[in-house]
Amino acid sequence: MISETATLENIYLEDVSIGTWYVAGSLVAQNYGTIRNCKIVSGSIAGNEHIGGLAGDNCGLITGCYSNVSVSAELSTAGGLVGTNYEGIIEFCYATGEVIGTQRVGGLVAYFCGRNTELGGAINT
Repeated sequence: MISETATLENIYLEDVSIGTWYVAGSLVAQNYGTIRNCKIVSGSIAGNEHIGGLAGDNCGLITGCYSNVSVSAELSTAGGLVGTNYEGIIEFCYATGEVIGTQRVGGLVAYFCGRNTELGGAINT
């Protein structure tokens, strides 16, 4: 978990391989702080729910990031970049990996929750 005062910046990961039960991302499970200019260029992540290419859950700021991993959630909430965005901000990000799930599946974000959720300048291919 990344706390409200923490920042992860300029991180580059490749060939990520993660298998988990609940809430996972290639970089963090839960983000409450800032993730800036991070890239996940290859790999796979799989679990039951709240699975994201970069972060499982986001309650903070994610900006200028990229994810190209295969994401799979057996039960719910699989997103190419973020599984669930809880009133977080996602800007200038993109995701290109395959996303597989049975419910709440999104190329960029699987599920938005809360009134103050923001998404801007983001692309999914």
